[in-house]
Amino acid sequence: MHLTKNKLYQLFFYTLITFMLFFNGGNYDFYAQFNFIFVSILFLVCQRDINYKSHIRKFFLDNKKILIIYFIFLTYLTFQIIPLPIEVLNFFSPTKYKLLFDLDYKYNFSSISLDINKSFFWLLNYFSLLLYILIFKSIFYKERHFLRFYFFLSLISFIASIVAVYFYLNGNPNFLFIINDGECYG
Repeated sequence: MHLTKNKLYQLFFYTLITFMLFFNGGNYDFYAQFNFIFVSILFLVCQRDINYKSHIRKFFLDNKKILIIYFIFLTYLTFQIIPLPIEVLNFFSPTKYKLLFDLDYKYNFSSISLDINKSFFWLLNYFSLLLYILIFKSIFYKERHFLRFYFFLSLISFIASIVAVYFYLNGNPNFLFIINDGECYG
């Protein structure tokens, strides 16, 4: 098997998806950070090649409207994190202003979000999703690439379903290096 640059990028992409799936990369803040770092590295490595840049440029030109809506959404998430003066916060979020007023909040700035950390990590998750789509559009451009990706999705889904059935039938046991401490997080 001859390993080309594109196949190497695809294997790294498959590895990222596998780790994200099995370690629940989008739901925990620690994993979301690693997910964002690694997908950003792959994106930057792909951007060194002019062919991949042209695929992404074509994707941006073909999907302007949906990307503008997505960037507005990312801007909205960013806006929730930025600390605003209390007077401005009264206009954008009267409920949070009333809550801060009832708590005798002594600072002059506060964000719209009640949990800034969670909002930040959701911003990272959504930006990672955009990077995943851009990487996908740049490294999967032939029919055989799509077929290889479909095979990967089928295989990873089969393995995940086998593990899920095993967990369900055995009452959530210890599995490989995952230790079940008996508590339920939900």
